[in-house]
Amino acid sequence: MTSDGIGQSHLARISLNSTIALTGGVIVRGTVLALQILVLRLIDVESFNLFVAATLVGSIMATVSDLGLSSATVFVSRGDSGLCRSILREVLIRRCVALAVCTVVGAVIVIFVARPSSSYLLVSGAAIVFSYTLASLSQFFRAPLLADGNVALDTGYQVVDRLVSAAISVLGALWGSLLIVAFGQVVGSLVGLFLSLRKCGRLPKVAIAWSRPISRFGLLLSAVTLGSLLHARLDYLVILRWGTADEAAVYAAAYSLFLAASLLPIAAYQAALAYLPSDARASRNYVLIAGLVGLIAGAVIAGFGPWLVMLLYGLSHPDLQTILMILGFAFFFEALNTTIGIFAPIGGREVSLVMIVLTMTVMNLALCLYLIPLYGLPGAAAATLATDILAGVLWMISRRRSIGRESRPPQASIIWAPEVMQGGAHREHVGPYADGRRDRLRLPPSPHQEE
Repeated sequence: MTSDGIGQSHLARISLNSTIALTGGVIVRGTVLALQILVLRLIDVESFNLFVAATLVGSIMATVSDLGLSSATVFVSRGDSGLCRSILREVLIRRCVALAVCTVVGAVIVIFVARPSSSYLLVSGAAIVFSYTLASLSQFFRAPLLADGNVALDTGYQVVDRLVSAAISVLGALWGSLLIVAFGQVVGSLVGLFLSLRKCGRLPKVAIAWSRPISRFGLLLSAVTLGSLLHARLDYLVILRWGTADEAAVYAAAYSLFLAASLLPIAAYQAALAYLPSDARASRNYVLIAGLVGLIAGAVIAGFGPWLVMLLYGLSHPDLQTILMILGFAFFFEALNTTIGIFAPIGGREVSLVMIVLTMTVMNLALCLYLIPLYGLPGAAAATLATDILAGVLWMISRRRSIGRESRPPQASIIWAPEVMQGGAHREHVGPYADGRRDRLRLPPSPHQEE
């Protein structure tokens, strides 16, 4: 048993589930990266920029449309799928309204930023945004799976969704049509939604009046996730809107290496997850491991990045070496921040976390608007580096203040490491923590508990 009474068998189960979710994340992210390369190689630069912008804005709108309800519902229902379905029934209407609004807003943002030259490209961009918001609805209906700890099936549905999308989208890229690529994305999301609805089953007719506290908690989680997305990719949107198409393509290609390596710190964390102590002070060793991983990966990005960009994307730029050196240095801090974020207790500190990511987002936007006109693409990379350094300072301050407080299982984090959250989403591990969260939200007993 660990110091907080968690059995090693439970930790082993968390480790297995988290590894499954992490593998699924690698497959999903890998298919997106491969499609970007194919669109650039087989279609043109404008289609590539539109595809990257639409996937980025689609991811942001998917987070906004979910309103944090999926994560909050899983977190509160903790192993009670019946309770989870009751909560889904309560918030279903607002979830669907949010999806419709966010799809329209996302399409408008893509049109404003990417400035498509034809209605054909305009429809393609809007369709890609719709595919992402639709995929977030699938995740919403898969909440009962995670509430029961069925991580493998949930991950399997995500992978099927992306593989169906990739199969059709590859044909579209070979055909030279971004519209077919976008159609493939929508079809894959529809397949994922169909599978999720079948597995979720019929929602109960009577809902539980928990929508207000659940929504408040969900909005805080959504704000943190949204902020982490925005501060990471605002630079590209600024370049695409006010720079040239070639500059935007080069920066997107360079930053793709940064994104591809971003799962490495979590992978290192996963390797030691089964032996992870719940004492917050003992986590410093894992932060040091993540720092070492970040240092090595950053050196690879800086040293071999220009060659990889040329090999994969066929792009070059006079400032490419400088950009990748800055991003490689930034990745060291990114790796540290990821691991520190995993260990940061979230119970009762959601507002503090929101303030951290909002500060990062505002600073990143301000630096992008100031540095990019002065220094071009290296200015965008420098904005990322400065933001990551600030994030590290804020995370360390937050972590130091949390040491000595009530211990929280780090695997219960559902903000910075969804792969870890999914691994910990079962009754044995997060049950006591979820009960405390219910008390703080002033939730009434569920009918399932009364029985």
